[in-house]
Amino acid sequence: SETVRHALKQSDRAAKRSTLSLRQVDQLLHDLTGVGKEDDQFALLSKVWQRCTAQDAKWITRIIDHDLKVN
Repeated sequence: SETVRHALKQSDRAAKRSTLSLRQVDQLLHDLTGVGKEDDQFALLSKVWQRCTAQDAKWITRIIDHDLKVN
């Protein structure tokens, strides 16, 4: 998750200010469970990374990583 935060911060793709709501993050997580192909998952995440700060990306990655370990 720290790697994602660092990469996004270095790439100039991170938003200066987050425009994501908790509801939108929840919807992203729900949408990710509905797609099986890695390319489709990447497309969903790419849209989100454009709207979040590096810190947001770090926390979303932690949530996803934790969910994968639990399941």
